[in-house]
Order: sequence, then C-alpha cells, then structure tokens
Amino acid sequence: MKKLNITAFLLACIILVTAFASCKTDPTGTGSDYESAYEPTGEVSEEESQAESQAESQAESKNILTPSKSSGASSQAASSRAKNTRKGNKGRDTSYIPKVQENEHDKNAELPVIEVKDKSITVCIDWSPTSNWVKAWLRAFNKSYPGVKVSWKQCEPNQKAAKLATWKAAKASPDAMYIKPEESWPTLANKNLVDPIDEYIDIKSDFWGSAKPIMDSLMIGGKHYDLITDIGLYGSIIYRPSVFTSAGLEEPVKLLAKGEWTWTKFEDYAKQLTVAVSGKYGAHLKYAEPFVFTTGMDYIGYNNGKWVSNMMNPRIVEAMTLINRFGPKGTGNYGVTGKDDTSIRNMVRSGEIAMYVTS
Repeated sequence: MKKLNITAFLLACIILVTAFASCKTDPTGTGSDYESAYEPTGEVSEEESQAESQAESQAESKNILTPSKSSGASSQAASSRAKNTRKGNKGRDTSYIPKVQENEHDKNAELPVIEVKDKSITVCIDWSPTSNWVKAWLRAFNKSYPGVKVSWKQCEPNQKAAKLATWKAAKASPDAMYIKPEESWPTLANKNLVDPIDEYIDIKSDFWGSAKPIMDSLMIGGKHYDLITDIGLYGSIIYRPSVFTSAGLEEPVKLLAKGEWTWTKFEDYAKQLTVAVSGKYGAHLKYAEPFVFTTGMDYIGYNNGKWVSNMMNPRIVEAMTLINRFGPKGTGNYGVTGKDDTSIRNMVRSGEIAMYVTS
C-alpha cells in the first residue's frame, strides 16, 4: 500500500474512525420561512453519553428531537407513525411515538471486503487510546480485520494543521484521522495535508447507503476527502412524561408527531413549567448547537473555497436570542444554570427539570 500524506479515512480504518459533519453554505430563504435541518452528529463525551442514558432510563423519560424553528416543520425521525400499538413505560400506550423510517439505500449496505496489505496502520485521534470508546472501536476493527496492528497519534483539533505539516515533512503522517464536526477540515485539503480517497475507496458501493449524498456534497475539487459511516441526531430532549401530564400539557413527543413541536412551543412549555421559588425549571440547555442547527446553518460556512461567517445572519441571531432568554441574564430565566452534571441528572429524574436538552 502506498504511504499517503494522510488519507482522511483509510481503507480498513473506515469503521474504526468515522464521521465528518458538513460545513453548510447559506441556504435560501428568510429567517421566518424555513424548517428544521437534520445535521450530522457531533461527538459526545463518555460522561455526557452516560448522563443522557442514565437520565432517560431512570426517569421513565422520552427522548425526542430538538424543536424546529417554524410551525408545522417536520423531521426525518417523525416521517412515519407506528402502525401497531406498542406498550411500554409501565403499560402506557406509545403508538403515537414517531417511528424512524429505514432508508432504502441502507438496506443493501454491507461491509466491503478490503484487503489490508499494510499490517501496521496509524490513526490520529483527539482522545486517549485508553478511552472506552476508542477501545470499542479497536475491538470492532480487530474483529473485521484481525492481524492488523493499530497505533495512535494524538492531536488537539486546533493543532492539526501544524501537526500534519510537521508529520508530512518527517514522512511520518498517520494513515487515517478522526475529524470532529467543528473542525475546519477543508483547510487541511486546501493545504495538501490530506489526500483524496477516491482511488482507494469505492464511494459508489452500497455500503455507504444514505451517507453517500452527504459525502458527495463535501467534495473539494471533484474529490472525496472524508467518509461518513454514522449519521445521528444533534440534540434531543429527555423528559419525564408525568411532569407534563400533571401540568395538563400535551407531551412533546405527541406534538412532534403532529409537526407542532417548535421553538415557540418549547419556550411556552418552559415558562409554564418553571417555578423558580420551588426550585423547578422548564429546561436545561448545555449547548447552543441543537437550536442553531435547526436553522439549517452553522456558525461558519464554506462556499466556493472560502470561509464565510454566519454569526450575524438573522437566523443565527434569532436562535442565540432564544437561548439567551433561558439564562439568568435573559427575560425568562427558565433554564437552570450553575449546576454540575450529577445535580442536573438528579433534577431530571426528580422532575425538577422538565426538559433536558442534550448535545
């Protein structure tokens, strides 16, 4: 196998290290006429992942999408309804919960047979190789490609361009690299620090399924530099159904199924469920991205080879203004602040926080 400067995700490493998120250009439309966008997921820390799963399982909670901007907006996860009546959550009827439709292209996706000639490969990651999720990647990789030794290079996102340049000069570039959604990966391609993968990976293979259109949209100069094998929700809401039923409010998931789960409804619920003097709050927001991304935009766009700031775009401003109203300096103060993660989880379980917005 030819040694590359660095292939963004090389051959057998495609299962081990995955997922670029797109830097979207400014879509058409105004701040009042757009619907929710389905964004590739960002990474969640192990602690956050555990927090979310514990809060959901121990609080009889539901996990639904972050509300969309406009009334009537729909999401891919709400594209179909369950045809059968399902029972769960202590016998409650859950037939109204939206059922995710399987993408037709993904039904034919199979792991391609790849011959890894180089039995020693190097992967660049941000985290420690001893992290549990890195160990899980390695176990999955070893199962599919036994006998291949994986070594690691570590590098923080803001140092990747400099590190890659140094490694390239020393002919010590890694074979593959994990890139987070927030990283400016086109810069790496424009500086010739990563190589296109088209001659090594069959992008037309059924394996890529619904990820292929996204990878095609991320091409630079007609070439693919990144591979995506996982697309997930960026931001969801965990809550206890009893909090809403006791307040005489319709569950958010039911509103989602009807296309009525919007920013306005979310804020209205937060207002009604906040009783600050009793220590009860309508919501907890840790990250801005789940709301910002429902605008169909990111803070920074990449268009025609140039980086474009969207920070003053009316859509982004509107999303940030909404989020600001939830804090102590906002007009509502509907969101609890100044609490550690353990306290937040306990407040979700007890119902003191009505809606927990995840990353």
